[in-house]
Amino acid sequence: MGLESHRRKVSSQKQASILVAARDNFLKNGYSRAGMAEIARDADVSTATLYKHFASKEALFSAVVRNVARSTGDYSGVIEPGDTARVIMIGSIGALWGTSSNGAYAYGASKAAIHQLTRMLASDLTAGGINVNAIAPGFFPSDMTDGFFAAVPNLKEQVVSGIPAGRLGSAEDIGGAALYLSSRAGAYVSGAVLPVEGALWQA
Repeated sequence: MGLESHRRKVSSQKQASILVAARDNFLKNGYSRAGMAEIARDADVSTATLYKHFASKEALFSAVVRNVARSTGDYSGVIEPGDTARVIMIGSIGALWGTSSNGAYAYGASKAAIHQLTRMLASDLTAGGINVNAIAPGFFPSDMTDGFFAAVPNLKEQVVSGIPAGRLGSAEDIGGAALYLSSRAGAYVSGAVLPVEGALWQA
């Protein structure tokens, strides 16, 4: 084997290690919390080598999705003709409205990045049979909202009074949205950000 062939083989091996480490990291931490330095460490390569193969986290995530799609095998007996694979991101109503949400600037900006990543990935992946969409939840029971409501008296009542639907969201609401996007009914939907917020965004 010549020197150039050896270099290409080593480079290919490093890229494969990066993709495996990135896949595991994205699954463990989610896109927002996944770090390029941690991925490089898990792949046993330098950060410089990681960026040599993938210029950004967005490019790396896109490559991971493509790699997974190529390696999933034959699903012809499971997926109906005309159906597609699905990626569903979780954004937030906080990235759709123009209010500051009491100064939650980093939260709104990070969720807006998820919405834009959804659209960009959809433009690249839909032609390959992978639909990419996002759900933008409003107020749902969660550790975060429970903390807010516990810290501020009457905040829950104030929030609910401002939601036209008159209540917080439920597991059935968010689950139904995910089922729609992942079912045959959503096979022709890609690049969408679906608000699930009881008309709060329009209020």
